[in-house]
Amino acid sequence: MHKEENPSYYVYNQAVYVFDTLRETAWKKGIKLFMDYHKIGNLRIEGDRRIFRDLLTLLIKHALRSFEEPEFIEISFGESANKQLLIELNISKSDVANDDSKSLTGHDQPQHSGMSDLLRKVRGSVELCRLEDLLLDISGKLKMTIVSNHHINLEIVLPIVKLSNMDNSLPRGVLGSIEEVKVSADEPKGQTTAQNRMTLIVEDLQEMADFLKASISTISQVHQVSNGNEALDWLKEHAEIDLIVSDVMMPEMDGFELVEKIKADDRLSQIPIVMLSSRSEISTKLKIFNLGADDYIIKPFYDSELLVRCEKLFQRNHERKLANVAEQSMEIKSLESISASERFINQVKEILLREIANSAYNLSQLSEDLEISKTTLFRKVRQATGMSANQFFRETKLQQARIYLIQGKYKSVAQVSYAVGIDTPSYFSKLFYERFGIRPSSSLYDSLK
Repeated sequence: MHKEENPSYYVYNQAVYVFDTLRETAWKKGIKLFMDYHKIGNLRIEGDRRIFRDLLTLLIKHALRSFEEPEFIEISFGESANKQLLIELNISKSDVANDDSKSLTGHDQPQHSGMSDLLRKVRGSVELCRLEDLLLDISGKLKMTIVSNHHINLEIVLPIVKLSNMDNSLPRGVLGSIEEVKVSADEPKGQTTAQNRMTLIVEDLQEMADFLKASISTISQVHQVSNGNEALDWLKEHAEIDLIVSDVMMPEMDGFELVEKIKADDRLSQIPIVMLSSRSEISTKLKIFNLGADDYIIKPFYDSELLVRCEKLFQRNHERKLANVAEQSMEIKSLESISASERFINQVKEILLREIANSAYNLSQLSEDLEISKTTLFRKVRQATGMSANQFFRETKLQQARIYLIQGKYKSVAQVSYAVGIDTPSYFSKLFYERFGIRPSSSLYDSLK
């Protein structure tokens, strides 16, 4: 694989990644985390993003562990006087705004014993020692100021090579490959426009919510709430929306409980759901899919990946709605017929999964096993799912392939391809990419992390 000679990254992207992974720890301690990103805008710099993540992680962990019962931790970014990257972190209690004590640097003599004890504690933390060692390796600088026994200020200055200037716009990507993946402009017949689509964004971190709104608003109308409880309240009056994009970790009601409640509600259960999280554990992915979510994107990700996956779910949901409208124009379903439809689809799935590895198995054999005509098979599948029989047949294979990749059951993409009855791995990779917006090799490697 060709390796970039000059790797680069967006500062904002990496900051959001670290911020998102540590905020759960802060919540458990009763600490509010804030990030001021407006001064960095779309700053992209050369260097190893892992070093930047390590620096910021150590800085925040130091704040969480060394200062007794802080209530607020605020991170801000900007440029120093000599045009280097400045990272500033303030650790404080709620009364810091009324604190007019004289500022003291970490090497000055504190004015009273309480501040002296605080200075010894913060300068002796393991994270701060590791942070200083890392800064020494890259010629960075650290300044710590004890403003009072209620307020600590930490500043890091990093030497940088800028690839783009600072402005107030956000980067197009979120923490992923810079390579663009274009959303197809071709829409299925009868597809609604972006103005007629509605997406609910459930995200408590305002910076991430702003990014999601800016991205998804290019293909849909959007509404944003901050947690699962607010989402359910809003959905009471907006059950006909087209998509839900939700974070996993949120206060009051997290994403797991939200998906479970939506899928248990007959009015809401058909709404497609995309979950976002920095947690890549297989157990988390399986839990989300078992609860009924339609897709799961691991942070960091690029916005074009998000848009591809959302567009696929918009199209599927639109086809389902068209099928429902056509069906309702002929007759009003009784509860008995709905139940029969569900039993039929479950029977179809059971047979398809039983024959999943049989590449010779086709719709003709499926209709024979069901003891119905192919015409009846096609009609019932479309009425129940909004998909053609061929689409449903392929969807079953691809969903099972994704489960295999997440579980790490097979060591290669080819093995997964054969396991779901597709004899040509390259064709399988093409189908998988068209459906999920990523290569199956990416999913495989991710599942083995």
